[in-house]
Amino acid sequence: SEMEQHLSQTKSEVELTGDRVVSKLMEVMPLFDKLLIQHPTAQPQVDELRQRIEEVFLVDTQNFDRISQQLNQIQQNFEFQM
Repeated sequence: SEMEQHLSQTKSEVELTGDRVVSKLMEVMPLFDKLLIQHPTAQPQVDELRQRIEEVFLVDTQNFDRISQQLNQIQQNFEFQM
């Protein structure tokens, strides 16, 4: 049905967005290594930024997982009602 298609598309977009966020965060981490090679004195700031990115990574991963699970529940409820 049309509703199932919308839910499925929404879920796919949410999962794709989550994957993009996570992969972009992972691309940032090696850049810190390059920065430290050129500017070793930036170690404390780089360590702090790495920690913040790791925290964002963990939170965003959990948030996108929750959203996906909620969309699954909506989809299951919709299928059950039919």
